[in-house]
Amino acid sequence: MSRKKSRKYENLKPRPHPDRAITLTKKSVATSQLMTAISLWFQNADPISILMLAANAHELFDALGEKIGKPSEFRTWLETMREPFQARSFYVINFCKHGWKDLEEETPHDPRLADVLIYFAGRCYRNVVGNPPPIMLAFDLRLGVEDPTLGTGKTKEALTELIGLYDADAISRQEFLDEYLPLIERGLETGMLHSEHLS
Repeated sequence: MSRKKSRKYENLKPRPHPDRAITLTKKSVATSQLMTAISLWFQNADPISILMLAANAHELFDALGEKIGKPSEFRTWLETMREPFQARSFYVINFCKHGWKDLEEETPHDPRLADVLIYFAGRCYRNVVGNPPPIMLAFDLRLGVEDPTLGTGKTKEALTELIGLYDADAISRQEFLDEYLPLIERGLETGMLHSEHLS
């Protein structure tokens, strides 16, 4: 069935000159958006760009995960929240995405929604793609420092030790990345750190 659907839209696909074309897959698009969202997050860059990249990446990874029986855990997490929060959780995303959505209105926004979407998209990434890149592990660590309630098990223990030993919460996100990314990369290369320790 999906094959027929794919052929149905075949005539709508762009046909750029082969020298200028890049090939996109849902996986490559989701990964690119997620990695860019994480990079911007560490820079404390534009919160709307981060939100939209995170939301798009999450939506794609959720669909890819659903296909293999491992959808995003965001749905389960969302169900633990009060109903008004659930109902409002995607208002800002739709407000930013759709041109005619409340065209003359304004809305408050808590940028931490993007943090949560990046977090759960990253968990989906592990199921769909495999081992996460070092910057994704750095994001998980830093987010855990900022919001320890998201960590569980071994991750929570590692975060408690990290905060206690290195005062990691006293530096900016970018300083954290600059300091800890090389350590994470070295740990993965030498086998002293395994990505599942931070999952």
